[in-house]
Amino acid sequence: MGLLLALALLFAGLSAAGFAYGAGGFDAVLHTYTVLADKLAAAGLSMCAFALDLLMLWLAMRIVLGTIPSLIRAVIARGREWCTEEVKE
Repeated sequence: MGLLLALALLFAGLSAAGFAYGAGGFDAVLHTYTVLADKLAAAGLSMCAFALDLLMLWLAMRIVLGTIPSLIRAVIARGREWCTEEVKE
C-alpha cells in the first residue's frame, strides 16, 4: 500500500514537472519565437506535454482513490485487533 502511494506521488510530481514544461513552452511561443513554424512546433509540444500531464494526474488520482478503501480496511482491522480481548479459558 505504501508503494502505491509512493507511485501516486511520483505521478503527481511528474505531472507538475510536465505542467511547468508546457507552461514554459507556451511562454516561448508568446515571447521569443518570431517564425511561425517555430511557434507552431513549440505550441504543439506544449499541448502534448499538457496531455501527458493530465494522464499522469489521472493515474495519480486513480491510484490514490483505489488505495483509500484498502487503507480504511487495514485501519479497521488493526483497531479490531487492539480493541478485542482474547478470552482465556
